[in-house]
Amino acid sequence: MILQIGEQKAIQQKNKLNRAGFTLVEIILVIAVIVMLVGLSVPSLRGTYRGYHFSSTISSFEKTANYAREIAILRGNPIRLVIEPLTFQYQLYELILDEETQETEPALIQTETWDKSIQFQCQPSNEILFLPDGSHQSFKCEFEASGYRKGSVSSRGTLGRFKRVEQAL
Repeated sequence: MILQIGEQKAIQQKNKLNRAGFTLVEIILVIAVIVMLVGLSVPSLRGTYRGYHFSSTISSFEKTANYAREIAILRGNPIRLVIEPLTFQYQLYELILDEETQETEPALIQTETWDKSIQFQCQPSNEILFLPDGSHQSFKCEFEASGYRKGSVSSRGTLGRFKRVEQAL
């Protein structure tokens, strides 16, 4: 009887050693669950990235407009911000007065490009003039990204800040 109990314990210990670790089926199930979780999270992450990219584009335009106003004040010359929707660019030009001809000559200061998936339009025109006294034309620039997000940057032409609005569609 004592031998049988000892043999049973030895067999149980041997079975435990053979069962150490996971079976192939268990490993495959864990991998399948991980793949499903990753598959569900990717669309969410893609939307987050697109939203960040859209916000970045609006922020870049707002910073460029602020920069144009500052340069106009510092240099004492008008600055023109030109938006070109067909080339997905906006450019800053300093309008320098030629002393001999008394005409203004535009000198390119900066060019920015935005993502082609973002539609961009300004009203009343695609040119905004910033004057040396810090004032500028009233404007409203609207942005839309492939039907999922929309926003705008606007100003009434006063010396105050620009108004920025963003919303998901």
